Amino acid sequence: FDSVLGLYNYYRNDSSIQFLLISGERFYENLNNRLLNIKKPGDRLIFNLFPYIKEMEYVYRTADLIISRAGATTISELIITGIPAILIPYPKAVENHQYYNAEYLEKNGKAIVVSDGDMSPEVLFNLIQGLLADGRKMYFRMSEKQIEDRKINSAGIIANVILNMA
Repeated sequence: FDSVLGLYNYYRNDSSIQFLLISGERFYENLNNRLLNIKKPGDRLIFNLFPYIKEMEYVYRTADLIISRAGATTISELIITGIPAILIPYPKAVENHQYYNAEYLEKNGKAIVVSDGDMSPEVLFNLIQGLLADGRKMYFRMSEKQIEDRKINSAGIIANVILNMA
């Protein structure tokens, strides 16, 4: 959360970007207090903080980029929606599964993975700027790669695996 919250200072005067941070109930109060301390009169950035959002489909419909941990649900949602992502695998996840989830998307050109220890507001800002640079070419490449996964015949693949096991 610190790195995303730290982006506020980079984009304070930019009205073309909007952030939506979902903190979870546990971290909401602390992050909300910190956000209130960062905000200044005249800031143009729209930065929303929520403890929880039940209807994530609305978030995905409006998002251009997702910055997230790399749990299985998030990975599947990213594949379904085709939204490029910057993924920060949770380093204490069982058997490092979040790293492997994120690595799959990164190897296929669908996400950028940054280790938790390497993450900072500056690193995150530079990654976002890189995605937006050069006419957003990198962003669009990542988005196209995400959409390719939706064309996979999953049912057919599973059926073939089962038939070959018999």
